[in-house]
Amino acid sequence: MKFYILRNSSDPKIIGVRNGIMQAKIRYDKFSSPTTEKDYLSYFKELRKDAEAFTKKDICFEYIEMLKTAKLTDIISYGVQYLSDNHFIINQKVKDIFDQFTIQEHILFPVKLYSNEDLLKGNYYMFNCKYLPFDIFDFSKTIFFKWHEVYEREYKIFKSLEEFNTNRWLQIEKVYLNEKFNSKLDLFLLPLGGIFVSQKLFNKLFLEKITGINLLPSYDPEVNLAFP
Repeated sequence: MKFYILRNSSDPKIIGVRNGIMQAKIRYDKFSSPTTEKDYLSYFKELRKDAEAFTKKDICFEYIEMLKTAKLTDIISYGVQYLSDNHFIINQKVKDIFDQFTIQEHILFPVKLYSNEDLLKGNYYMFNCKYLPFDIFDFSKTIFFKWHEVYEREYKIFKSLEEFNTNRWLQIEKVYLNEKFNSKLDLFLLPLGGIFVSQKLFNKLFLEKITGINLLPSYDPEVNLAFP
């Protein structure tokens, strides 16, 4: 089974900005109840303690502002998204595609997207999902590494999750997923390595010419199943 890594595009020709990180930013100061980034992150951390309550919470990102030269793409980057499990912004077209596939458990929060202080037409959503747990790794086969020199890697295979937890190496070259992993997933977020999509979802995103992302064969890490 082949997987592809999904990354936000950093190409200025596609996203319109040269910072390589973000097309938009959250304007906490323009929410109806103004807040700060620190308070926002704390808020999500607390909500995550009760998963059932979290899914029912009425959360809206009331003001996300496109940067001055940013282009409007189907999937939009907005900065340090990994801090709160909110990974990117999607439009209605992408939501409709995701609805046709088996996506890891996730939440879509409504977004109000602005450009030059004008509210943009259409529906936009913040894609929120948690990292899958490390216990889906087959540690007897998964290859971790760390750098010693610029081009020199030291490799290690851990015997178990318990051994890994005593001395975590956070760079990974090949990951093998065990039978705890749901192989029917078309999009999933590994605890290391990023967001991955199946061949089926890759084909659909490519066919529909979804903009704002790069889809690359999984490498560093290469993702494999350790079971039939």
